[in-house]
Amino acid sequence: MASGEHSPGSGAARRPLHSAQAVDVASASNFRAFELLHLHLDLRAEFGPPGPGAGSRGLSGTAVLDLRCLEPEGAAELRLDSHPCLEVTAAALRRERPGSEEPPAEPVSFYTQPFSHYGQALCVSFPQPCRAAERLQVLLTYRVGEGPGVCWLAPEQTAGKKKPFVYTQGQAVLNRAFFPCFDTPAVKYKYSALIEVPDGFTAVMSASTWEKRGPNKFFFQMCQPIPSYLIALAIGDLVSAEVGPRSRVWAEPCLIDAAKEEYNGVIEEFLATGEKLFGPYVWGRCVDPDDTYNETPYEKGFCFVSYLAHLVGDQDQFDSFLKAYVHEFKFRSILADDFLDFYLEYFPELKKKRVDIIPGFEFDRWLNTPGWPPYLPDLSPGDSLMKPAEELAQLWAAEELDMKAIEAVAISPWKTYQLVYFLDKILQKSPLPPGNVKKLGDTYPSISNARNAELRLRWGQIVLKNDHQEDFWKVKEFLHNQGKQKYTLPLYHAMMGGSEVAQTLAKETFASTASQLHSNVVNYVQQIVAPKGS
Repeated sequence: MASGEHSPGSGAARRPLHSAQAVDVASASNFRAFELLHLHLDLRAEFGPPGPGAGSRGLSGTAVLDLRCLEPEGAAELRLDSHPCLEVTAAALRRERPGSEEPPAEPVSFYTQPFSHYGQALCVSFPQPCRAAERLQVLLTYRVGEGPGVCWLAPEQTAGKKKPFVYTQGQAVLNRAFFPCFDTPAVKYKYSALIEVPDGFTAVMSASTWEKRGPNKFFFQMCQPIPSYLIALAIGDLVSAEVGPRSRVWAEPCLIDAAKEEYNGVIEEFLATGEKLFGPYVWGRCVDPDDTYNETPYEKGFCFVSYLAHLVGDQDQFDSFLKAYVHEFKFRSILADDFLDFYLEYFPELKKKRVDIIPGFEFDRWLNTPGWPPYLPDLSPGDSLMKPAEELAQLWAAEELDMKAIEAVAISPWKTYQLVYFLDKILQKSPLPPGNVKKLGDTYPSISNARNAELRLRWGQIVLKNDHQEDFWKVKEFLHNQGKQKYTLPLYHAMMGGSEVAQTLAKETFASTASQLHSNVVNYVQQIVAPKGS
């Protein structure tokens, strides 16, 4: 086959995927024993006081899993990922019966097993082992109140201050504390949900379609298979707004304009960084996946993909390969090795040259050896966009500011990613000479008073590193208005690494916002503000 030619589907037909044998040590389930064909959630939300007991806040209802047995010898048990906060009260099994359209569901026994600090195994026993390829349906009745997967906000913790709010947080392995599931990216499936809410509340989910059923029920369907961690639910006083063709955002009424602005900023950054297409997902985790998150897979992955494009030597051919790759593996879970096998199959002349074992640039070294990437891409085409930002940052780092030269640089046409790069360079050069940060903020109010989260994060870091106490209130306000780990942790690190005033700000802000933060974020901030053993 000539270079760049590929018959879609041919690679997968000739060889099994590496991902089919991958072990996910962060899952307690026996996800290799069953194919999950569909999940349906039928849940009712109750907003009451926190804690256990009658009338307390919680989600209750059923999870229905449609399964097919994959074990050649059959299976006597289904093991799902679950969590101690998730109380299963009943389990039932519906099996195929010849001549019966809807066989009755029969009660079955179940038990739990310890697994890790972030979950446990829910084991459903079958009275008779299911046969290979047999279809079955498992129905689980359960309730979840307080826990890491379902997060509750009292009215005073919301922006509107009028009604409570609840949302789920599935990534990376927390949806097992929302519903029993195969909580692994190895498994993708379609789902539907019927959510009942109190009067005056709206439910939204990560679904393809939705419709309102009666005054208090919302029905959702996801028509494409997705992993468990992408199933998301939010219930509150929500309104929507259009932000583009077929795109809407949902937020509390008082936040809808800010949500639209944030959405547009995110889309702009995505379009500006669209080349960062590949970050190897590594299974075989032995710790909480949330503890392993960092930017390295993205940056090193970008360098690796750039190296692969460099080997091809023609960007149009490489772009065609990327389209074929997406077509080949869409809605499936694969490993980096599957991606690379497909790459060498698509470019047989590169496979013949054994480009995968070039000394110093071995594919295995890229994936499995720590350290600096062996190849750095040529970023010179971006110089025209980024060099002015570098030069402007250098002007602001001078002992005596050349305001004539500074004012000659118009930043109003700059995109968000250029402003982010400029602020990153300012942060690298900080602390600046006395007075420069104040002048910087006065000169660029669109930066120092920005509502875009990426700009607010960086301005906060600059303010803290330069001990510009006049703007410390902006750091506090930002941390009160959002609790995303990506923005929260760097600011607490900056505060605790700063002056005594900054450290006091960190402790006071954490004390006043901890109740509205996700439990994982609370634990991480606690380690920054008051490390164990300190």
